[in-house]
Amino acid sequence: MDKHADEIVGDLKQYYNVDVRDLFREVSPLSPRYILSLVLQLPLGSAFVAAQRGGAKYRGWDHAMYAQVALINAVRTQNYMFVCANSNPKKKKPEEPVPYPTPDDPAVGGRRRKGPPAPGSFAGTAMRLIARARKARKNV
Repeated sequence: MDKHADEIVGDLKQYYNVDVRDLFREVSPLSPRYILSLVLQLPLGSAFVAAQRGGAKYRGWDHAMYAQVALINAVRTQNYMFVCANSNPKKKKPEEPVPYPTPDDPAVGGRRRKGPPAPGSFAGTAMRLIARARKARKNV
């Protein structure tokens, strides 16, 4: 908690309208246990929780935001599938939609990994087996 004191002070004021300085008041001070219970119940999008999760990039990302991103990605995928199903099969397929970036993505910004998969990875093994099956089919 010492590491993220600034975030805690701001969040307590923003979400609960509690001033941490009230801990040290002589008349009816707040108890440390009460402050701790408020801190433990801060919402997912708060500055303190964002700092614990990895930094400011998580600020504002609560359950509703993740649900909206999932909805956007589902609509993009559905539109892509609709266009693919109703387009001329002789023409080039449209480019796949890029998922909306979230702070949890390893490549924030929706960038895809370029190049072949790492050897020994699931994707690398699958590609090797598919290539082997295609080669066997050609030889038959």
